[in-house]
Amino acid sequence: MNKKIELEGAYSGVVNFAMQQNYVPIVKKLIVKNTTEEDIKDIDIIISVEPDFAHEWKMRIETIPAQQSIEIDTINIKLSPNFLYSLTEKMVGTILVNVKQGDEIIESLTQSIDVLAYDEWSGTLVMPEIVSAFITPNHPKVTEIIIKSNKILEKQICYLFLKYALEFKSEVKFSEFLSDFFCKTLFLYVVK
Repeated sequence: MNKKIELEGAYSGVVNFAMQQNYVPIVKKLIVKNTTEEDIKDIDIIISVEPDFAHEWKMRIETIPAQQSIEIDTINIKLSPNFLYSLTEKMVGTILVNVKQGDEIIESLTQSIDVLAYDEWSGTLVMPEIVSAFITPNHPKVTEIIIKSNKILEKQICYLFLKYALEFKSEVKFSEFLSDFFCKTLFLYVVK
């Protein structure tokens, strides 16, 4: 049996929380070609994923003329921020594209996709510029650490400033002290 429809597409090889937050599409383009000598009418294109890191996407096409193609370049699949943010380990997922006419699936295509942990970067092969999303950590533990550190540092800085001023027995500007203090101090935090 000859295929009525051929599918081609451009897909992302990876997805993560940073990509969801920056509206990066996982399906960039889809081409649906009618390979028959007759018009094909009333078809539905359904894109789903496994595991459920995105919502199902559907589109109805009334007619694809004989031997013609339709190119869909705006495919706004809603990614699940909760799923992607809660993921702590990489997993391999699947993008599934089904073309249905009535209840019959007349063509389907599957594509693998790496679903990365919320804090995992895809590297330089796929959107290297997304690395900037990892510069300022947004993990709730970071805020907790900053608040606790602030209380400790407040006491420590006041004590050290007085000691610093007495040591030089002269008028010392607080800004000079802070500059000196932070240049000599390395702050490191680890979030687990």
